[in-house]
Amino acid sequence: MLREEKNRLTELQTVQRDEFNTQREYERELRTVCSNVDIILSHPHIQEPLPEASQEHSCFR
Repeated sequence: MLREEKNRLTELQTVQRDEFNTQREYERELRTVCSNVDIILSHPHIQEPLPEASQEHSCFR
C-alpha cells in the first residue's frame, strides 16, 4: 500500500516537474520576445526617401 502511494506520488512529481519546466521555458521565450520588441520600439527608424526613377539612373542621362 505504501509502495503504491510512493509510486503514484513519484509519477505525479515527474509530471509536475515536466510541466513546470515547460512553462518556465515558455516564460523565457516570452521574455526574449518582449525584450526584442522593446529594443525594436526604442530605436527610431528613419526611413530615407526613395529616389525617383529619373534619379536612379542619373549616370545614363
